[in-house]
Amino acid sequence: MCAKGCSFKYSLKFYINNIYRSRNFNIIMADDDLDDAAFVMEALDVVDPHIGLKHVPDGQYLIDMLHGLGNLHTERHAPLILLDLNMPRKGGLETLREIRSNPFLNILPVLILSTSASQRDIQEAYINGANCYVIKPFTFNDWIYLMKGLTRFWLRKVIGTL
Repeated sequence: MCAKGCSFKYSLKFYINNIYRSRNFNIIMADDDLDDAAFVMEALDVVDPHIGLKHVPDGQYLIDMLHGLGNLHTERHAPLILLDLNMPRKGGLETLREIRSNPFLNILPVLILSTSASQRDIQEAYINGANCYVIKPFTFNDWIYLMKGLTRFWLRKVIGTL
């Protein structure tokens, strides 16, 4: 069992799915907490197993990966970004500022997914261009509920990839 109670049938399967899903992904999650990444992956499997997720461990890795995707203004379906605030190398706010200042990346919808409920963190996220700020749930059922809502709104209504 992982620290927060998920089944963790995913130890090896988590990494295999992450590699497999990364070929055609709708969501990129930048978070250094592997438990949270496993929760998102398991919850997405419950909501819709066809939703692709690519997990990266920090903001610098995310920026490097995004630069490899090309001009997202010409892409038909830009990915949804789930961004944690507190990460090594490059934190979420610094990563968000870099995304918003780049004319090739600024079209991306960026959702902050953090354990912080601090009003200062929330305000800073919106000031720097976050599209949404969500406090990470604690239970697996809450993760499922969150992923269901996020995918229905962001992937179906806003981006149109599902």
